[in-house]
Amino acid sequence: MNKTIVFTSKKNFAWTSMQEIIPFIENAWLKTESDTHAVELINIDDSSILKNAKKVMSATNVVMTCFTVEMSLGLGVLRGKLNLDFRLFYYVHGSASIGHWPLINYNLGTYLTKNDIFVVTCDGDKRLTEIALPETKILKHPFLNSRESEIRINNTIEELVYIGRISEQKNIHALFVSLTLIKDFLISRNIKLRIFGGEDNLGSPNMGKKSSSYLMFLEDLAKDLVIEDLIIFEGHVSRERLDSYLEKTSVLYVAPSLHSDENFGMSPYNILKKGGKCLLSDWGGFSEFKEWFHDQVTYFSIFSGEYGPFLSISNMAQSIKHAIEKDYSTSKDHYKNYYSFDSITAKLLKVLEEENLHQEPIKPSSKVGQILANREEYISTACELRKNSGSQIFSGYDDQLARRFLNGYAGRIEQLESVESSKIYKALDWLEVTNKNIYLKDPRTGEITLPRNKEEKKIVKIKMKNEILLISEREFEKLYSLGYLYLC
Repeated sequence: MNKTIVFTSKKNFAWTSMQEIIPFIENAWLKTESDTHAVELINIDDSSILKNAKKVMSATNVVMTCFTVEMSLGLGVLRGKLNLDFRLFYYVHGSASIGHWPLINYNLGTYLTKNDIFVVTCDGDKRLTEIALPETKILKHPFLNSRESEIRINNTIEELVYIGRISEQKNIHALFVSLTLIKDFLISRNIKLRIFGGEDNLGSPNMGKKSSSYLMFLEDLAKDLVIEDLIIFEGHVSRERLDSYLEKTSVLYVAPSLHSDENFGMSPYNILKKGGKCLLSDWGGFSEFKEWFHDQVTYFSIFSGEYGPFLSISNMAQSIKHAIEKDYSTSKDHYKNYYSFDSITAKLLKVLEEENLHQEPIKPSSKVGQILANREEYISTACELRKNSGSQIFSGYDDQLARRFLNGYAGRIEQLESVESSKIYKALDWLEVTNKNIYLKDPRTGEITLPRNKEEKKIVKIKMKNEILLISEREFEKLYSLGYLYLC
């Protein structure tokens, strides 16, 4: 009889979505049990890998529902010392966007084989895993939840809603600016943006960027943009209150996220499966939804510049207006061909039927070695400054390796529209221009300094807040290519 040991943990339950995702993974594997296949679930928080060494020794498969240091170290010891040939199923979650360095750093990665399977939820994680571990076998399946509450379905959008963490990487500040371009349109339809969620205070750990009191920044930005009457901050609320709101209000769920590990999207999935509508960045796990939910999904386009992917303010405004005005048809039950317990279990069973043939070790790419070296360098530097949690692996958003991983997370990268030379472009509120430098102060990317390039004779006018500023044509081209200028 084949045997699968499922090691699990609640250490990631600080994230609300993981409180649904981990139990789903556990149940999906328990459902594969049969007369010829035994499944045992072990919560590592109440035990240890080494205490279960005998069980692992007799296992055909071992599942890690998530990463923990204890799991990685323990399974690495058993493989390294005992040369065990169990097949590993590793649920990636946010590990792909950091090159799987924790798995490599904490022992188990040294003993990965070509028979092991990394389980992802989106093509973005597949692409990033292939950058880090080119020979890895990959299985893709979605996550599900059992929420049965109803939502209000109406072809007329009554509110825009964002549900999630208040985080710089979620790009909510860009959303605010885009609303200024369609302010009169929103007012005419009495549409506001309602925001549910609390501040995560994480910043961009992979870049070593600390949080910037983002919620306060957003509140001040709404006032500066004179759209405070269009924004409602609800804070973190109970699921019951959220369900009650969605039952009474026909919403367009809006998420302009460029988060480094946006690998699924439980909030938009919960709305889409009930027939609701979403406007999402074409990014990570969000990029999967269009195939199965069709017309219910509209995307913000992704562009890329010297400091990685960004969203265009003009494109965002146009996308919001289009998504509000368009007629919707729901996908009905088509999505259940993919988002169903039975289809996911069938995928797992099909893989379990495959023979355990390839025991050759997997060699991580040079990119992983570079990430680990970067991390050690940042830790050693930070020790003197007494800052750094060990999460930083890139120098910033201008890091070429960071851009390789970030660009790989985009569903599709579009080209910016040609500049309309007869019009005056407006600068983002977080741009500052002095006599010597141009400062890019995006809350997501952190402050970036560009030296002025004023040698050119050709001068271009731009609008900064309520003033007209003269910059060189090269400076204009640079700022436009980075998404810092837009037509108003």
